[in-house]
Amino acid sequence: MAQPYVVPDLYRPYPARLNVNIQAARACGREWAKGVGMLAGQRGRAGAAWSEEEFDSMDTGLLGAYAHPDASASELELLTQWYTWLFFTADRFRRDLRDGRQGRYGLHGRHGRYCAAERAERLARFLDGKAPPADCPRSASEAGLADLWPRTEATAPEHLLDGFAAATRALIVSESGLQGMPGVSAPHPLRLFSRRRESGAAVWAMQLVAVTCPEAPPGRVLRTRRFASLRACFSDAAHLVNDLYSYRRETEDEGALDNAVSALEYALGVPPQEAAERVNGLRTARMRRFEEMSASEAPAWLADHDLAPRECAAIADYLRGLQDWQAGIVEWHQRSGRYRASMRQARRTGQGAAVLPLRPAAPSAARPPTFPPSSLGHPFRLPPFELPWTHRINPHVDSARKRARRWARGVGLISTSTDAPTAPVWTEHTFTADDVPLLTALTLPDATEERLCQAALWNVCLMAVDDHFASATGPVLNDEGELAAARAFVSRLPALMPLTDVPCASRVPAPPRNRRDRIEAAVADLWRTTSPDMPEGLRRRFRSGVVAFARSHLWELDDMIRVRTLDPVDHLETRRTTSRADLSIALMLHASAEGPHSSGLQALLGSALLHPLHAAFADTVGIRNDVHSYRKETEEEDGAANGVVAIRRFLDCTVQEAVDLAYALFTERVADFRSAEADLPSALDRTSLDAPTREAVHRHVEALKTWMAGDNEWYRRTHRYTRPRRRPYLLLEPHPLHPSRSPVDASYRRPLTL
Repeated sequence: MAQPYVVPDLYRPYPARLNVNIQAARACGREWAKGVGMLAGQRGRAGAAWSEEEFDSMDTGLLGAYAHPDASASELELLTQWYTWLFFTADRFRRDLRDGRQGRYGLHGRHGRYCAAERAERLARFLDGKAPPADCPRSASEAGLADLWPRTEATAPEHLLDGFAAATRALIVSESGLQGMPGVSAPHPLRLFSRRRESGAAVWAMQLVAVTCPEAPPGRVLRTRRFASLRACFSDAAHLVNDLYSYRRETEDEGALDNAVSALEYALGVPPQEAAERVNGLRTARMRRFEEMSASEAPAWLADHDLAPRECAAIADYLRGLQDWQAGIVEWHQRSGRYRASMRQARRTGQGAAVLPLRPAAPSAARPPTFPPSSLGHPFRLPPFELPWTHRINPHVDSARKRARRWARGVGLISTSTDAPTAPVWTEHTFTADDVPLLTALTLPDATEERLCQAALWNVCLMAVDDHFASATGPVLNDEGELAAARAFVSRLPALMPLTDVPCASRVPAPPRNRRDRIEAAVADLWRTTSPDMPEGLRRRFRSGVVAFARSHLWELDDMIRVRTLDPVDHLETRRTTSRADLSIALMLHASAEGPHSSGLQALLGSALLHPLHAAFADTVGIRNDVHSYRKETEEEDGAANGVVAIRRFLDCTVQEAVDLAYALFTERVADFRSAEADLPSALDRTSLDAPTREAVHRHVEALKTWMAGDNEWYRRTHRYTRPRRRPYLLLEPHPLHPSRSPVDASYRRPLTL
């Protein structure tokens, strides 16, 4: 069946060049594939899936020659063999997954996941010197890797070889289906991008480019966050090209929907042609961002690392290699028969074929209207944010409110008649409307009165820090001055929270004149009064969490100053810090008083055991805030650091579609949390933890669920995000239908899962 859409014209900023050694690479690649048993009838190894005609049509020699135009003859032969191994291994795993879904081998049954894991583990053993003897490969994939790895290891720089091995392991796990196993529905677009950036073929190819550079690029540059952003652009652009060409093969032949065209088709309810156009537009944007970073920004951030001229030349060569790879991969897709066999007819006729019978295409009418009826206080229909857990409220909430107001007045966070207009964070009315102590009472319903009040003061202080950074992101932000001031503010925070010789609590002096100094005084005052009661491990964790929370805003400020389009996947990861999720966990521990077993629980907080729970917890916190705060952040803060804005710009969709996608991701992360909770008992059985520590872990998970339920309820009651932004001194009257809650629009009926 032909492709159900016409592939759009692709943006190609770099010219494709062809390596002069292409014919030798083709011939050598064919002989190598025969030798390791990848062609049908060769050596009788399990997994031989290609006929010679199919192999020649795919033309991995052409891929290597276009992607690496300056490689020597020997280098090109090795590179061509690596690409041959990649495609063969991917085809083998995907064929097994397809047959498993059809019930032939049961790979998705009880033993199937174990079999896939065992096969992936055997492959990975060839990368760490633990492989069986060379004459024992069980498949052509193993035979190929057993030959390729020692040859690569002999020539690659050691510090890059570790990264290439890690990328190859991640690729094996991803292709085996153990990470993001394909099912009957398309993945969420953002999760698809996130998974590919971690373990996709493009990230693997970047490592391959690095190990073949004349001079190895310095590792300290490759590990920076700025280079991670460039790597994300490279990965997105490369995978989106493949998505446009491989759609028919993946949906029809492989029965998989792990494709960006399918993901947008499902998520936005659009036909394949429109989904393909959107994917092409997104790829163009990512390529332009890659151009911008590699051409104009790279010299600036390279200067930050004090590189020697030789190291700068190595980075320049690496960037040119990445540019050649992007140009070559497009040219190969247009010439190779791997995906093009059924697309030539669509190109010749200028028309797409009927939609694939795998499932009906979503009609355009299924999309929500451009201007849907909005919920009260929001320019869109507010999702219900349903959770399977009920909320409770701490009986000491009124005490927390009184103490928080008195403390905020004392440190100058609430305005008085003598304050300058820009000094305080709140007025009396807006402090009441935000009701931050209520958030504390809902999320820590079992805390003692003293611990509740301490936590409430920290929540007020951290909210003030957040608003302080937000005040610097308005339309007047147009130079480096605000960023320099923000960096200075962050650099002073550790000194305000000493780990030793904490001064005794004393009376707070008169508040300083400006907002920044008042917030610093508030942080210092809270640290004096609360840190002496914290165990040393928790004190260190809380201090580093406050600094990381403030520092994470610097990246957002830098993006705004340089007018960068926010990457929603990167934003979601950053949001795990800016949403104060880690600090919320620290406040839970401080309020819970676990006793002698708190140290054991604290030692597990950063472990792989609790990471899935904490990551899902943090994502739900950040996504919910982005949806509720959309109006506030777009009206007052330019909206540049909001997840809904990021999704809308990234996927070129409406605000309502962006909200729907954010909520769909929210529900998926809640499901991920519940799944990780269900797996926790078996995971604990594989540890040597004593019974009291295990009980502390279970209580911690219950505290996380209680916190999520309470946070959810606070957003329904607070007026922080729905009060009139241009009239800050007016407190909203309670809604007549729900006196204590901001109502959820009852008309919200869009499907919440993808």
